[in-house]
Amino acid sequence: MERNDKPEGYRWVILTIVYLSILAFTFIFQSIPPVLPLIIFELHLTYAQSGLLMSLFALPGLFISLPGGFLSDRYPMRPLGAGCFLLMVGGILLVGLGKDLRVLWLGRVIAGIGGLTLSVLLPKLLSQWFRTKELGLAMGIFNTGVPLGSVICFGLFGKTGNLWGWRVPILLTGIYSLITAILFLSFYQLPSSQTLENENQRVSANH
Repeated sequence: MERNDKPEGYRWVILTIVYLSILAFTFIFQSIPPVLPLIIFELHLTYAQSGLLMSLFALPGLFISLPGGFLSDRYPMRPLGAGCFLLMVGGILLVGLGKDLRVLWLGRVIAGIGGLTLSVLLPKLLSQWFRTKELGLAMGIFNTGVPLGSVICFGLFGKTGNLWGWRVPILLTGIYSLITAILFLSFYQLPSSQTLENENQRVSANH
């Protein structure tokens, strides 16, 4: 069983790991544009090839969102989350270590499958812990993850790439994602039955 008798305040721990996870998603998503000129120079890419390299991460979203939601309704979130992070880290390694453009393309697709599936799971996890109490606040905090991650990427990745090569920020993103995966798997829990009962009582009292 995934449920555990965690105190109600544990929802803020859940919010923290969810936020770190959406940052991992954003770092992977936005890791290519800041260092794209360096990749073009090293691999002699055309504009069409470089544009495809950026967009291939988002392409699985056209096909994976509905299956991801279907799976999240029927299977435990811990193994699904583990699978998402595995795909994300594996895809990053292919991009960061790949020497051939086709390997980089493949890495972006694999990372996109994992990242976009994870982005479906994370709001559901928040709603399980917060439900009506402070759910708006939790979702508001969660929604700052993508813009914050984008600002970090565009502010730091280009400079890092110029100093140490474009592969370094990509691989650092992989390290961050791996650490986040460990935290996610270590701290993930469903709310206890008592927590859910207390929340239902509050909802009934408000009505």
